[in-house]
Amino acid sequence: MRRREVEIRDVGGLALEMARRDAWNPDLLAARTSEVLAIEERIAELDSMLVAAEAAARGIGAERCVCGTPIVRGTHFCSHCGRPATETPPVVACSHCGQALPADSNFCPVCGNGVAAEEYSSKDPIGSTLIEPITPGEEHVGDP
Repeated sequence: MRRREVEIRDVGGLALEMARRDAWNPDLLAARTSEVLAIEERIAELDSMLVAAEAAARGIGAERCVCGTPIVRGTHFCSHCGRPATETPPVVACSHCGQALPADSNFCPVCGNGVAAEEYSSKDPIGSTLIEPITPGEEHVGDP
């Protein structure tokens, strides 16, 4: 956690210096932020292992992945190999706002976007009732 804090501080200082000098180096900034993201990923993995070990110590059985790693209740994927968990339903991301939601959802509870809206064609009676965003300069069928 200390290393994460130091790295975040350094990335902020780096961005500040780049702004101060008006000399942006996106590759360097991306490399430094990817280091922070890797640290955060490892922290999340360790946290899930600690939760699984704590649950096992209390006698709460945890599902095990094919690879043998315990899968914490409520997680959707194995923290070691990335396989989907069998106890929790699969999750998808809303194509409009990125919010995680169950794969069997029809609409996003955050933005209201239809999850399967892209699957309908304009010939489809259901698809013809969907509201599509209008982009500037684009003509739509049925527009006056």
